[in-house]
Amino acid sequence: MQYPLSLNSDADLASLFQAISTARFEPDIICVDTFYRYLEGDENQASDTRPFFENITKIMQRYEGSSVLIIHHTGVGDKTRARGSTSIRAALEVNILCEKDGPKITLHQDKMKDFEALSEDTLVGISSVEVHGWFDDDGEAEKTAIIIPMEKEPDETGESYEETLTENERLSFRDVVMNCAKTDATGRVWIPKESWQRYLKASG
Repeated sequence: MQYPLSLNSDADLASLFQAISTARFEPDIICVDTFYRYLEGDENQASDTRPFFENITKIMQRYEGSSVLIIHHTGVGDKTRARGSTSIRAALEVNILCEKDGPKITLHQDKMKDFEALSEDTLVGISSVEVHGWFDDDGEAEKTAIIIPMEKEPDETGESYEETLTENERLSFRDVVMNCAKTDATGRVWIPKESWQRYLKASG
């Protein structure tokens, strides 16, 4: 499907289930990007957000073990909380604030249902890698973005951050993509979790 759905609509939810069934795979994670695009109504009204999260629960119940990742924006005046009704945060099992400062991305977990939230922030970066053997319409090598863990290193001028992913780890990720990636009915590339696990086990 190449258009956003209204995830507080039962009819659109049925369309999503049909599209996934047609693609012949069951997802481990569904990404809603962004919350605003998939909500029909006012994000400031709990009466509008409630049916959205009820349908999110139906998605996770249908695909056992799956998760739904919802991308949402912070408020204009308060960058520490999600925009809209307080019922949004209340409905989440996990809430993570993502802040980008140059090459550094800080992930701060401030809610973890049934468990304690992480006491320390996680620092990551984004790196672009070529996908060997894949080319675009102009013959240029296709690239994908991967998340890189970063370590905090103080220096004379303040704070600096260093990538901790080795070249071998980069090559290993590329090999996984080359050996496990599949294309669904819409042309998007994805990696089945089971295929990734089998590949890693076979390669030691």
